[in-house]
Amino acid sequence: MRLPQTASPGAHCCKVRSNRRSNRRSAIFILGASLGLPGCADVFKDSGELSSEEAAGDGGGAGGSGGGSSTDVECDASYVDFEASCPAGELVCGGERYGNNAGADTTLDGRHYASAWACAVVGAESYRGPEQVFAFTHPGTGDVVVQLDSPCVDLDLFVARWDSGCLAPGNGVVECEGVVASGGGRVTIWNNEPARYVVIVDGPAEQVGNFGLSLRCPA
Repeated sequence: MRLPQTASPGAHCCKVRSNRRSNRRSAIFILGASLGLPGCADVFKDSGELSSEEAAGDGGGAGGSGGGSSTDVECDASYVDFEASCPAGELVCGGERYGNNAGADTTLDGRHYASAWACAVVGAESYRGPEQVFAFTHPGTGDVVVQLDSPCVDLDLFVARWDSGCLAPGNGVVECEGVVASGGGRVTIWNNEPARYVVIVDGPAEQVGNFGLSLRCPA
């Protein structure tokens, strides 16, 4: 579902989930609660805990927004599987990408993830370091799972609906989710029509390091 670009910044529908592993929180926000649109859980779902089917499919995990690793990240590897541009590359259904956010653009920070775009409950002074950005096209066939694995340093995941290029300060975003969890995490995005999304990997305290991303789509 595509929300009108004229949606009021104050029309936030929100669900917050505590992550007990790191005492940090993940949240989802969808603009449009006051527009008479379906409820938050029906449109853009928190990553939450894995179902038994998901756990069987990818090794699973328990609790919060974390879960089992879906990629094989090597902390001392030199990953060059991305371009020096934004977005740095394309995620495809069933595929994996490996990267490092060192040397990437330092454009976004906690002010954008929190108050501007309502992706997650984070501090305004956080995420001041470089962020690496990828993009993907949602096939419009139901739930798509975006997984971040960051065993080397503390990196977090933000996914936003955005049709072209990369996000910049001042852009208006009507759909965004952030997962803030030790070691990475996953978000599940439901859509019934094709749509473009950007995937942002950023360190809350300017951390840089290797990470892996994977994308799982309905058959």
